[in-house]
Amino acid sequence: MAKYGNTGTRILLDQYDVSGFLNSANLNLDVELPPVTCFSDTGPRVLEGNYGHSHAHNGFIDTAGDSFDENIWALLSDTTEKLSNVEFETAGAGGADVFGTWVETAGDGTITNEGALVHGGTHACKLTAGATANTKVAQTISVKAGATYALSFWTRAVGVGAGRYGVYDVTGAADIVAIASTTVPGTSYTVAGLMFTTPAGCNQIRLDLWCPTVNADIAYFDDISITQVASDHFLTDLFGANAAGSVAYEQVVRFKSQPRSVASGQAILLNLTADGANGVSRGLVLYNATATGNANGTGYNQGITTTPAVYQVVIRVFSGTFTSFTLAVQESSDDEAGDPYATIAGLSQAITGTGCWRLTTTATTEAWKRVNIASWVGTNAVIIVTGGYLQGT
Repeated sequence: MAKYGNTGTRILLDQYDVSGFLNSANLNLDVELPPVTCFSDTGPRVLEGNYGHSHAHNGFIDTAGDSFDENIWALLSDTTEKLSNVEFETAGAGGADVFGTWVETAGDGTITNEGALVHGGTHACKLTAGATANTKVAQTISVKAGATYALSFWTRAVGVGAGRYGVYDVTGAADIVAIASTTVPGTSYTVAGLMFTTPAGCNQIRLDLWCPTVNADIAYFDDISITQVASDHFLTDLFGANAAGSVAYEQVVRFKSQPRSVASGQAILLNLTADGANGVSRGLVLYNATATGNANGTGYNQGITTTPAVYQVVIRVFSGTFTSFTLAVQESSDDEAGDPYATIAGLSQAITGTGCWRLTTTATTEAWKRVNIASWVGTNAVIIVTGGYLQGT
């Protein structure tokens, strides 16, 4: 039985060879925090969390290409509403505090709890502009850096102008979406919004809903929403955090059979049978970047491996615009100080599309290893490569 690393270790789990059924499984881990789950429409799924070290092998996560995909997506995707009191149904404490959760800035205008002209529920937010048009309501929420979010709201107006909105990076003290018109000046509720991506390092944002720019004009807002967009976010939610050179515990397994049950707790587990098994490698992320041509990755000293030890490489190509290229893991005894890098036999893959490849060798390897990309034909490709000593079965 293989063992994963200590608490806080990132676990990368992927499909290797699927026998035609739901290619998922569960990891019986000591879950310390609810896991973050992220998906790809056509490729492997990835699970990230904070776990203990125990591992009971059943597998986890990949439903692409079968009839269970939509159901699994609904169960596991992060579509939780980030805002509170989105229909303005909860009143504030009174006076200047009109709505619960929202922070009001009346300025020289007015903020009113609207009970007639509403879109959903029985309340809406009414913002009447004053001379300086500085009236707004705002709400601050926690977010993930580098993640994509969908903002939507229903709005209408009275007068010649429209309401306004903006998204502000509280962490970095900068606009993500500068204050802009909703472009809805009419008297019928219309949905508006956009998608935005949080900057690196950003963990809090503020949504601002503003009055129109014309004195005495009115904007109404109702049914506000911010949700994280499920995407091929291996890169933002898991792999993006695993920069080249960071430690990675990696497993690639094969699955068969239909799921037998779904259990809901701090994680959702899909039980099924594993067909065959592979051990877990402890190693490094050798490469995590968008390739644009022939290139060499950074060399890393992983130590010498000797027969019969198994050195495992897992190559993932998530997306890109390319025809073909070759990716190889190379070795050197001294990071090319005197010994040039050379491709390790068996650790080279010709790539013509997205996918996941598991390569192994039992031959003796030199201490320093790097990724080499050659024979490039294309524009770009998003790639991550891990390499490490295989342990367990």
